[in-house]
Amino acid sequence: AFYVLGQAHGSTKYAPSPMLSDSLCTCALLLEQLHASGTAEHAQSAAQLANRVWQRRGDRLFALLEPASEGDADKVQAASLRCLKAMATASDDVARAIVQRSIGGGSSVVALLNGCEKPRRSREVCGALVELVAVLLRVGPRELLSAEHGRLASSPLRLVEWLPRGARLRGLAALQTHVLGNGALSFRLVAPVANHAALAKLAPLLSAGGDLCKVTAAFLLKLSEVHAAAERQREAHGGGG
Repeated sequence: AFYVLGQAHGSTKYAPSPMLSDSLCTCALLLEQLHASGTAEHAQSAAQLANRVWQRRGDRLFALLEPASEGDADKVQAASLRCLKAMATASDDVARAIVQRSIGGGSSVVALLNGCEKPRRSREVCGALVELVAVLLRVGPRELLSAEHGRLASSPLRLVEWLPRGARLRGLAALQTHVLGNGALSFRLVAPVANHAALAKLAPLLSAGGDLCKVTAAFLLKLSEVHAAAERQREAHGGGG
């Protein structure tokens, strides 16, 4: 998997896409299984592997996220995002490094987000991007909310209609826990998550039933609590009507 990844040069000279995307998914699966095994030894091994892959292949992974015209580019981008997500899950150090790389000028992650907001979007890439953001919010909510007017941080909301069910669940849960539930964040920072246009997209999920309905309702309830707290604080500082 690492050898094939090492043969991918930049954004347009992919190794054969099926081989590359399969190798990336294999790398991600290994990290996911190690981290999820429940043993401290395996978790440590996953973190060490994630750090090693990041140091040696981080630039390659981000290069593979850049726009490309190849027919299987979406699959390679989605597989790269899954690999980054697995690395960020296994290692907080890698997760912080990915946050900084994602919010930098000319970020390929932001370019992907731009593509996900266009009519001819890839649902597979949208889902993989939101899955990555959900993990990154654990270590860098303030940074993600401060960059790009909070567009990356709020992507689980703004792309919700294009996401697979699992990505919807994990994206909303991450926003509720790491953004709305983070008392260290000011309401000004949280504001992108309270965007009315984005929130309107959640209405259909309330009738979806099951876990998705419960997570959506819990998110909206938490958001109303954050709004109420911000209003009380405003009135306490003399801003009331």
